[in-house]
Amino acid sequence: MAERGAQLARGQTFRNPIEAIQSILTELHTFGCRITGRKDLSRTFTLNTLVSLDLAFWKLYADEMGNERFSDILPDPLQHILSFQQTALVHVPLITYNVDMEELLILVHRGHFLLKIKLGQQGDQAEMLQQDMERLTQIHRVLRNEQIHNPNGDKILYYLDANSRYQKRETLLRLV
Repeated sequence: MAERGAQLARGQTFRNPIEAIQSILTELHTFGCRITGRKDLSRTFTLNTLVSLDLAFWKLYADEMGNERFSDILPDPLQHILSFQQTALVHVPLITYNVDMEELLILVHRGHFLLKIKLGQQGDQAEMLQQDMERLTQIHRVLRNEQIHNPNGDKILYYLDANSRYQKRETLLRLV
């Protein structure tokens, strides 16, 4: 799909990278629905396929504008919104279903206090919910008594990544 996105953009003129992505998104999403055979293909899926092209657009745009700093290449409406600069960064490991509890403990012992936990096991909505609940319970049982050094407290934080797998908000709320 990234290649198809590049083909759609080739030969066109854009004022900025945002306009470039917006100009090809609808047609690319339709293409994605067709090649996957899924009429319900998530827009997020299509946007994720455009990450490399989006980065290329921004790099070309920065070169064309003669700017080296990120803040200098933002279109006017976004400059204020994205002007805040963080004073620290945190590494957030992705905890997939393939990560076992021993590996999870190693990550926490190395200082990771924010974990991105992948949800959305295979199966229908009920099966997925059940498997995700079991996985979160397993993770929490292993980590609940671990001592950590989180600058914002002593709790391990979970960032739950359902990746649009839950079709209804009510089902997702049952998870938590």
